[in-house]
Amino acid sequence: MSTPATTGEQAPDFVIWRHHQRPDVHAAPGLLPQPVADAVLPALGFEPDPARPGFFTLTDPEHDAQERARAAVRALRTMGYRVGTEPAFDVPGTTLRHRDEPDVVFGEHPHLGIVAAVSDGLPIDPAPFLTQAGWHHTRGLDIYLAPTAEREAGLDAIAAANEQLQHGRYNVAVQRHLAADVHARRADTRERGRAQGLPGAPARSTQSAAEAAAAPVSAERAGARSR
Repeated sequence: MSTPATTGEQAPDFVIWRHHQRPDVHAAPGLLPQPVADAVLPALGFEPDPARPGFFTLTDPEHDAQERARAAVRALRTMGYRVGTEPAFDVPGTTLRHRDEPDVVFGEHPHLGIVAAVSDGLPIDPAPFLTQAGWHHTRGLDIYLAPTAEREAGLDAIAAANEQLQHGRYNVAVQRHLAADVHARRADTRERGRAQGLPGAPARSTQSAAEAAAAPVSAERAGARSR
């Protein structure tokens, strides 16, 4: 199995290629963290390759593999990922999606506690980023409940999910008071770490939950899907 050569100044976020002897189509992350690939690629019809950790194989490659691989390349590029692939799978002219509205909104429901709502119609469903981190989907309400009802742990869950969703190229909004509480908790955790002689947390290049609150979200909007 060999991966396609890629060109350009920047290395790809994902690489998608066909096996040179079999109809199998493979994918692997380039510069992205493995948890992002673990969430994104299964949503596009790929499954982990048990023989090669970190690699993925398109399911049912005998069924329209080329068009399905092209659709995956298109969806990834629409989300803003750089994709290295071979000519048969290339999709020239793919444009980035408009990102005016948040894709995922975190809020606090008066009865359900900390919740998340996901927009419909996205090129790649962000739900796996939540479910893999322990968020629970409620079918009837179509929202996600935090992994735990304990509020401080829920604040930590927002911070962790926000970081992964930012890697996944999603717009995230956090209800204003929640964003302030997440920021305060992270600051308190750093202070306690310093008091115990632990190194402080490194600076992050991704958007923080407090910054995500720059797109204000009302409690009514955050809980809209629970009605």
